Amino acid sequence: MCIRDRYYLGEAKLAIGNVQEATYIFFDIIDKNPNHSGAQLSLAFIFFDQKEYNRFSEHYMKALPRLYNPRHIKDLYQDILDIMNSEEIRTADSRRLTGQFFVEFWEKRDPLRITPANERLIEHYKRLEYARANYPGSNQTGYDDRGHIYVKYGPPDDYYRFNTVDGFVLENESWVYNIAGETYNFDFVNNQSGYILTTDLSRALVNPDYRLSFSKLQDLYNRLS
Repeated sequence: MCIRDRYYLGEAKLAIGNVQEATYIFFDIIDKNPNHSGAQLSLAFIFFDQKEYNRFSEHYMKALPRLYNPRHIKDLYQDILDIMNSEEIRTADSRRLTGQFFVEFWEKRDPLRITPANERLIEHYKRLEYARANYPGSNQTGYDDRGHIYVKYGPPDDYYRFNTVDGFVLENESWVYNIAGETYNFDFVNNQSGYILTTDLSRALVNPDYRLSFSKLQDLYNRLS
């Protein structure tokens, strides 16, 4: 069986929950071809699910230089949208993404290059996992606006939740972050399809469709990054 077919077999085993056999197949593939990005990436997320985070980081970074599968590139790009700066967004929009883009993206965010693991990469995927589990949403990211903020900044320093404000029965939350000596407040209102971010809480409670688009906060994010 050729390597390509072995890889598809490993993916099929993984899809039906046979993690042990899938792991064996992916290791067999990279023994024969260490540059097989698909097998490296599959192993990375197997180890992430097993909370072996250093091994997750190792195989994730090994997958990137030879990354070519459009599905993998799309998925990894979706995963980092919340933490990209404006220059990275412009670069991504101006060229066809390759694995090298992701290599550079994560290498410059690695806080301790003397260690084998990329701690920021591990923290990011932990945040993604938490956001998708605790702030579910129907968009492509898998989480609502609370998840976007959580992925960007982590857990808030202060948190407030209310069910009724001025007679309106709408769930709303307020998250407070203390960053570099300044306080930032993010308000969310539940419009029944998920929590949305708003810059005017009282108006949003009257009209749940009133909101500030998440994309319009990019300048703020860049200043705080």
